[in-house]
Amino acid sequence: MKNRSVIFLWFGQSQANLADVLYIVALISILYAQNSSPVLLSCIPFTITTAKFLSSFTVPFLIDRYRAKRILVVSQLLKTSVLSMFFLWHMSLISMLCCVALIAFFDGWAAPVQSSMLPHLVDKEKLLKWNSMFNVTD
Repeated sequence: MKNRSVIFLWFGQSQANLADVLYIVALISILYAQNSSPVLLSCIPFTITTAKFLSSFTVPFLIDRYRAKRILVVSQLLKTSVLSMFFLWHMSLISMLCCVALIAFFDGWAAPVQSSMLPHLVDKEKLLKWNSMFNVTD
């Protein structure tokens, strides 16, 4: 059962990371086609980095109050719901950057929670292997 859980966690996180990369590339392409401004495009990685940094301050409080699995599921659901706004509404640049910040903020919860779950899901002798697998997909 443990081995199955870690495979599901790895697969789910790798799919979420792939989706993140695809939406960021698509967003950069759309913004460049609209504005042709490299300065404007640099706001995207800056926003993502800042939001993930701020998110890292909230994770300890969440881990103290909720189970890791629940935090991970809620994080992914919130990311998906914010991401769906890109497809449902036409947004201004500021609202797009706010959505990007929210997605990155919720994504900032996933990595530390995933790292805290891993030692409970695999045997000690396989921990290094699975840490490497997760780092490759991150």
